[in-house]
Amino acid sequence: MRELWTLPVAFYYLLAGLVFTAGVFALLLCVYRYHNRDRKNGLLDGGVFLLLFAATVVLSASLQGRQVVFKLPVDWRLVLAFVTASYVYLFLRFLVARKRYRHSLTPDSVKEALDNLGTCILFADDSGRVLLKNHKMSSFCFSAAGIDPQTLQDLQLVLHTLNCIDDAAQLYRTLEHKVWQYRQLLLTEPSLAGFTQVTIEDVTELYEANQLLKENNEALKQTNEKISLMLERLADRIREQETLALKTQIHNDIGVSLIALSKLFYEGTRSDVDAQINVLQNAVGYFANNRLVTEPDSVQNVKNHAAALGVTLNIEGDYSACEALVAHAAEVCITNCVYHAGGNSVRVEIRHAKNHDIITLTNNGLKPAGPIVEGGGLSALRKKAESDGGSMRIDYEPQFILTITTGGNNDSNNYR
Repeated sequence: MRELWTLPVAFYYLLAGLVFTAGVFALLLCVYRYHNRDRKNGLLDGGVFLLLFAATVVLSASLQGRQVVFKLPVDWRLVLAFVTASYVYLFLRFLVARKRYRHSLTPDSVKEALDNLGTCILFADDSGRVLLKNHKMSSFCFSAAGIDPQTLQDLQLVLHTLNCIDDAAQLYRTLEHKVWQYRQLLLTEPSLAGFTQVTIEDVTELYEANQLLKENNEALKQTNEKISLMLERLADRIREQETLALKTQIHNDIGVSLIALSKLFYEGTRSDVDAQINVLQNAVGYFANNRLVTEPDSVQNVKNHAAALGVTLNIEGDYSACEALVAHAAEVCITNCVYHAGGNSVRVEIRHAKNHDIITLTNNGLKPAGPIVEGGGLSALRKKAESDGGSMRIDYEPQFILTITTGGNNDSNNYR
């Protein structure tokens, strides 16, 4: 066994330095444990520190200058093993403590978690004194009012510097045009009774989305109102068109049947009396709610009526795009030709323009004595033509000419 005092003085100093460094390491480990409130393990590490400190004092006291004045009867290898074991022990203890504290909830971890939040948050006691707040809350208050709130009253001063845009929802707008929502909640859990939690959250995107949604809803509401109004007008127009068509058909049926009956009466024949009386009964039956449903207006029906009245109906041109209007116009003109003009021939001419048709009707009856006053049949025909976007004009010189222009350009002077 080689005792420690037999070694060179430089080796003494090296061992003393190593022991001293290990003692400092043990002291730092004690402080680390105390900071994380692990007092039980802190006392054990404190004992190790005191042992290392005592060893450092003994080694230092045995040296004076470059001589060993106190000969320690200890094998130097045991001292070296003690120093090595101290370093290994302290290092392992530090790793275990670090792993434990990183996976445990500590005041520092709570504060770090709060600072990483994107929401401003603070907690105050029942007297209004701020106990804990995150970094974002401090930054927000200092940016808005230049103060770091220490009480809830300070926080109210900060809010007074902002532009409140909604008292009920507690929404505030900053100078950067961001919208923040303030919420204050009194905690009611037994362990937290009396404490207050305050949050200030950036809700700019949500607020703008809600405003856009309100604007879209308002625009949709106005659109729905317009659609409802258009549907009401459309229903009125449909009823008006149905009434007009019914009036026109009644007028034509009565006119045709009366003319045929008067003609049969004057000519002294009864071959078609029953058929014409049925037509007249059907027309008059509308007022007694027992009118029969007739076929839709068609040129063929009009031709049949004309033949029954002894009137020749000549149609020139393609009327497939405006058959209903041609049929109505021809029906009215046939009735008027027989009843007013005393003629027996009606001519219909259809001409095509770029985006509309021109329908011209004439007869071989007597020339009108003056301007023609529109009666029920002509008035109904005009309403039908105009309701379809067209126009109607009646000329009485040099002869009777009825001109109807379907939708598009209503100026029919160029097509006379």
